[in-house]
Amino acid sequence: VMKYRDLYLDNYYVKNIYIQGLDDLEIFLKGQLSQLSTERFCIGLLSESDEVLLWTDGALMSQMGVREVTIPLVEITRLIALMEPHKLFMAHNHPSGVTHISENDAVTTQKVKDLCDILGVQFEGHYLVAGDSVRNVEGEDALPINDLQSHIERGQ
Repeated sequence: VMKYRDLYLDNYYVKNIYIQGLDDLEIFLKGQLSQLSTERFCIGLLSESDEVLLWTDGALMSQMGVREVTIPLVEITRLIALMEPHKLFMAHNHPSGVTHISENDAVTTQKVKDLCDILGVQFEGHYLVAGDSVRNVEGEDALPINDLQSHIERGQ
């Protein structure tokens, strides 16, 4: 069941939607990201009843050159403190339609997972939307945790 109501909160787009499983999440992400012509990184915060409390609609991504994206963990922390969610999911799109999962995708996922652990929020995954495909960054192509840790320690 999906119910829509538009609100605005500090330039973040909020919709009254319930995501109760991977099918709902895939429909939601395709609707939000599949038709965009520029890459966006988004965060969704869910209540205990799986209502979307907040959807950032791409406002959190800052492009730093062609291949590097900086994700502001301080801003994500602020949103978690403000909204007090039960769960967090993140997503980004590849307008090219290429579903390749990069090292940056894997490292970003691990950093946000670690933040969720510290703040007591359940991490629901990082999803890549490319055309009509939705993939979990932690799926079959994920980097081993040892590789991730070495990238994080080097500041990548």
